[in-house]
Amino acid sequence: MKGLVCVLSLTLSYLSFAQKNVFIDILPVVGSTPLQIGTNHINDVGTGFKLDHFDYYLSNLHVIHDGGQDLDLSDTVFLVEPTNHVLYLGYLNVQNIEQINFGVGIPESMNTISSPTAVDITTWPVNHPLSFQDPSMYWGWSSGYMHMIIGGWADSDGNGDAATTESYFELHNLGNNNYMSINLPIVQSNSYPDQIDIHVNCHVDQWVRGVNLLTCGVKHGTAGLNADVMQNIGSYVVFDQSPNAGTITPSPNAGQVYYSADAWSLQLFWKDIVNAGNAELIDASGRIIFMFSPKHSWGSTTLTDLESGIYVLNMYDTSMKLIHSLKVIQQ
Repeated sequence: MKGLVCVLSLTLSYLSFAQKNVFIDILPVVGSTPLQIGTNHINDVGTGFKLDHFDYYLSNLHVIHDGGQDLDLSDTVFLVEPTNHVLYLGYLNVQNIEQINFGVGIPESMNTISSPTAVDITTWPVNHPLSFQDPSMYWGWSSGYMHMIIGGWADSDGNGDAATTESYFELHNLGNNNYMSINLPIVQSNSYPDQIDIHVNCHVDQWVRGVNLLTCGVKHGTAGLNADVMQNIGSYVVFDQSPNAGTITPSPNAGQVYYSADAWSLQLFWKDIVNAGNAELIDASGRIIFMFSPKHSWGSTTLTDLESGIYVLNMYDTSMKLIHSLKVIQQ
């Protein structure tokens, strides 16, 4: 019996070590500058623009790992937004991730355009990516979901400030034919013994490359510029990794984070955190449900009426470098 207990102990220890919290951070950038909504940027032909919104769906995810094994996560859909671009994939039995394959948009099997397996939007829980969004990602049963939406103002007078009185543009892109697939070799970051981070850039300027933002106006549809924008994913480098992606690691000696949970509340604690910037609590679908800025190197915050489930607390320093990531289980 002692021998059996020893074998079981070693097996459980190996399984625990094999599993990792896996995150994908898809940072939106213009050139090499992180995108900020409401801030002036310059596109590939020198036109100044300021975005009001930029959102897209990521689906049909496959994680290729440990010598070509395919971890199928295709039943998960993420909504990626400028302030919500860290995707939590789960506590997965992987060690080395070699590639991620995913689709941009909503696949035909989930879209209401023609699929008999699609679900009416009103039946999704309010916090689900396929439920109602603001701004809307849905154009009705017969047109389906918008794979990507982007809109804002172009600098028509050339003064360097794309004001709200200048050329407004919108590209809201629909249609099963505009669903695009990506196979992206990656280098992972081993942030902690039980955590893998995948850092990816999304080049917004390349996604709308070839579009005259000054004259395109407002277009919702499946053809013309709407199709061209989605085809840019295959024609240009819209998604890639920076050369130092694999060396991005949390700051050392960054104090501690921990939590306490019961049926009524969740308390998040931190201590000895130097240069703390922002913190976020992410649910299992990758959605940021709570953000706060620690004002001291130690402290706590309490959340009530939080649904039961698994969450992740990420804490960043003032330069937005990840310094802590903690799995949180709410009862």
